[in-house]
Amino acid sequence: SMSAGAQTLYEDRAKTITLVGGLTALAVGVYSARSATRVAGRVLERHLSRPPLVRETSRWSWRPQLSWLPGRGTSTNLFDKIVLEEALSERLQWSTNALLSAQQNGTPFRHLLLHGPPGTGKTLFARTLARQSGLDYAIMSGGDLGPLGRDGPNELHKLFEWAQRSRRGLVLFIDEADSFLRRGRGGEGTMGEDARNSLSVFLHHTGTESARVAVILATNVPTVLDRAVLDRVDEEFEFPRPAFEQRNQMLRLFIDQYLLRSSKGGKSLIEVDAALDDKFWEDWATWGICPGPPHPFPGKEPSSVLERWRRGATSLHQMTRRTFARGSNLSLATGAVG
Repeated sequence: SMSAGAQTLYEDRAKTITLVGGLTALAVGVYSARSATRVAGRVLERHLSRPPLVRETSRWSWRPQLSWLPGRGTSTNLFDKIVLEEALSERLQWSTNALLSAQQNGTPFRHLLLHGPPGTGKTLFARTLARQSGLDYAIMSGGDLGPLGRDGPNELHKLFEWAQRSRRGLVLFIDEADSFLRRGRGGEGTMGEDARNSLSVFLHHTGTESARVAVILATNVPTVLDRAVLDRVDEEFEFPRPAFEQRNQMLRLFIDQYLLRSSKGGKSLIEVDAALDDKFWEDWATWGICPGPPHPFPGKEPSSVLERWRRGATSLHQMTRRTFARGSNLSLATGAVG
């Protein structure tokens, strides 16, 4: 019985010591297992997980990517698929070479500022630059910090710590940078406490030169950025709306990449109407892709228009004047498409 067993333990000191020791060891083991599991989880989270602020990255993690990322080094020329004016292209190529040299020699990276209207190639350039250089890259949007409230500064801090652990070096592209890096400290305007703290975190992590992280900021209006942020920028690049030559090149790339090369088993997947000849595309490039008068569908950016064409042509397996009109939100009756 239980009373007899208790009496035996009471009388036999060796058994009592053995029992107490066993129970203590068991308790210590359970506590240690819990602690080890908790620590291991934190280590795995720190090294394998992707910070919530990262929308897209080339760094491996156990969390799924937002989009499929092409392989590195697939093109010998960085600007093969980026249409830019010649002067801007040359300046960007120089900065790209400087980034590659810094990576090879272990010297500090330069921070860049890209500004211009949406859809002019800023994000594409940053992504392509990182991929071709062999660096990792990560993309975040400044607009994602606001909804995080008080957690925003801490999450931004985690993002920079995560970026610093990249072995290859990392290009951190911050889109809509003006969302949290704008002027407003002191007497320059009004800024919430969370936004000020996020700005302080950014300034803290970019206050010294780094051979691990290259920051590329993108904004539509660079004049609203905080002065301290601008002081950390080594070079600024304006991405203007495409002129006729660039619009024509964009159309040619679209036709070549999504229409002519769209095939399976040697058979084209998209049939292109003969009415969409060179004259048609050149006429449309003259006035049709740049927002503003006499643009027939104002407010549409080049990249979004071309993407709608691609989806429409792929789903219907053909590109006709009617497909073109639907992708551009036009009516054939207006005569805008010929």
